Amino acid sequence: MIIKKDSWHYRLLDLFDEVPWELKRTGSFGLCPYCRRVFVALLLAFISCLLLLVPICLVAMYVEFCLGRLTQDGSVPMAFIGGATITIIAALLINRRWGDYFKEKEKRLLKRYRTKTSFESKPKKPKGPSLIREWFKAIHDKVCPSITLEE
Repeated sequence: MIIKKDSWHYRLLDLFDEVPWELKRTGSFGLCPYCRRVFVALLLAFISCLLLLVPICLVAMYVEFCLGRLTQDGSVPMAFIGGATITIIAALLINRRWGDYFKEKEKRLLKRYRTKTSFESKPKKPKGPSLIREWFKAIHDKVCPSITLEE
């Protein structure tokens, strides 16, 4: 199986500095240990997202407390709902701002691409094997194939 350097799983491993040194040095590694590292990196990414969301939610709850929406009897669930609402609104506003920016960039890129190329339809190349599909196949066959790195 061939792994490309621009694939999502290789970039994820590179982000968390989990790319095996054998793969970097020789360009060859086993599929099963590579998949295990990918799942560990996915778990780390999930935990990182949670660690970023919890402080944002706590700050939003503090804002709710300062606005006086937290009652004297200490109804924390209402503050949590208000904090989550503020977090969602902030995320939507950020997405709206950056989403417009990226849409504008995409429009310019597509306009430039349309002027450079013709509208001839090109046959699509079949995609290579999926990492997860190959991993399940390797588990079923009880044989772990070798992967190679491609630029």
